[in-house]
Amino acid sequence: MRYSLSLLAIFLGSHLCSCVGTRIVGNDVQIPHAIEKIATSPSGGEMADAIATALSQSETYDLEVLDTSATLSLLTELEIPSVRASLPENMEHMRARGVDAYLRIEMTHHLISEDPGDVNVRLFSTHHPEQCLQFTWHNARGGMRGSLADASMRKGRSAAADEIAAELVRRLTPSLTPNP
Repeated sequence: MRYSLSLLAIFLGSHLCSCVGTRIVGNDVQIPHAIEKIATSPSGGEMADAIATALSQSETYDLEVLDTSATLSLLTELEIPSVRASLPENMEHMRARGVDAYLRIEMTHHLISEDPGDVNVRLFSTHHPEQCLQFTWHNARGGMRGSLADASMRKGRSAAADEIAAELVRRLTPSLTPNP
């Protein structure tokens, strides 16, 4: 009996104290053209705007990023519903307006806080819509959900957006134009 209780205590202790940092998993697709202008999907909300801001503040690359409201204005002008923007037939209309890529963000929230849980990132080429760079950013966790350990490990929206923007820049570096 004591042996069983000891095993249970060890299992629960290791489970409650486990910590995992943020991680990113996805594919590496080479976009074969220069990317100078990115439109951000209106459905991405505040997280998409935070990523757009982080991307546009790059000191290394000359990159114009349309936030969600500017993209919505463009899509309205082109008479494209935002839910259909990533379809191949609509990419050519955006390309004609100088947009090189369309960034789509989908986020799950942490159950207890407003911190991001997982963020799915897809960047569609407007020149070659079949080429899509995609990855998922997973927030850190520690201990049981909702615990102090978990809260201390998790990253907020701003830190998550900075990490995601850095990962996008890392994956897109061959396609980006350096600042003069």
